[in-house]
Amino acid sequence: MPAPALGQELLPTKVSVSPYLYLQSWGIYSHGQEQYLPTEGYKAMPSEVAFLMRRARAGLKINAWDRVSANVMLAFDQIGSSSSLATRGGSANTSQAVSLFDVQIQVQLIKDRPWLYATSGYFRPQMGRESMTSAWAVPSFEKTIAQNYLRRHLVNANGGRAAGVNLSGTWQASGKWGITYHSGLFSPAPYPSTGSVTIPTSPLAVGRVLLHLGDPEQKKHSLGHQIQFFKKRNGISMAVSGAMQGASPAFSRSTAVAVDLLANHGPWTLDGEWSWMNRQSQPDSAAFSFSHPSQSGHIRGSYLLSMDDQWLEISLTAAHARAPFDEEHAAQVSSFAARESTLDAGLNYYFHENKLMLMLHYVWQGGEQGSLPDGTEANEYFTQKGAGAIQRGNYLGIGLRAMLEGS
Repeated sequence: MPAPALGQELLPTKVSVSPYLYLQSWGIYSHGQEQYLPTEGYKAMPSEVAFLMRRARAGLKINAWDRVSANVMLAFDQIGSSSSLATRGGSANTSQAVSLFDVQIQVQLIKDRPWLYATSGYFRPQMGRESMTSAWAVPSFEKTIAQNYLRRHLVNANGGRAAGVNLSGTWQASGKWGITYHSGLFSPAPYPSTGSVTIPTSPLAVGRVLLHLGDPEQKKHSLGHQIQFFKKRNGISMAVSGAMQGASPAFSRSTAVAVDLLANHGPWTLDGEWSWMNRQSQPDSAAFSFSHPSQSGHIRGSYLLSMDDQWLEISLTAAHARAPFDEEHAAQVSSFAARESTLDAGLNYYFHENKLMLMLHYVWQGGEQGSLPDGTEANEYFTQKGAGAIQRGNYLGIGLRAMLEGS
């Protein structure tokens, strides 16, 4: 019998590789936005119609030995966007460089038991239901502002990813309840040094415990999450999570505590979260330091109508973020100030559940600057990349989402 080729004995016996392409295309009518001019104050910007590729993802999903899974994802976003639109995110009027967005490998440490998994790579810490849920899975037109503020608080990056490791697992009772846990350590993006002595950015510790009653959210343990189950789930999930980061150039300590909820019953779906965040400043030369608290959250409900083998969904989402009206202290600890709110109402038509859908939504956005002067850039409502200080307008959007996956 001939000897095996070099390395042949190392080849896995069960490996599957599946390519995928996810697309999110928008048509936008933007109106009511104002830009701040130092000599004239806030001036109304013209209404605008624009078409853009809001998000695109391409990658590979890999499974091996029935206990190892991996994901490599590339992103190219905001193609055709403009800084004058009321939508959020940076602008890329011609093209956007492709970037590595997410890469992770997950190993089931106890074979055939969902009690212990280890995940390593560049991925999302498991905190904040909106942050953990894909943009192709939310019923609102856009991810809520609750995600944006929490992500920057945790990892100092809009994409919400950081290099790290995570231990997690699920314990399912014999009845209709179970517990899922996550515990992770991550390296957030570094903060710029503000003093004469360079302070390294400390690691971030994150933990989450979820209790579900009724049908579980997941049939197989995963770091990804769904919201709409198309009448296949009757259950409720409630979670509490926390995060802590030590000394970094922008602060001496950063903490967060959050609660989140997902309830599915027949055609009804309800999800939401609320996060309490806080940062303690580095002490000054007189040993004085201050605390800067902030909060963000959302509540979202939807009702599903069956249309033969397709679905029509009515969706309503409200989100809010708030912090003290102190832009100076917020800047010192790389946080935000003042308040903003959004309200999203619309219809979603699912051709193949989450794999292909059309959306028609209107998004209202408002902010409160309190005692801050005109021209403030205290939070997302008051600033836009490429436009500077603004008061964000509202928009009507029609969207197409597609998830194309190989076998």
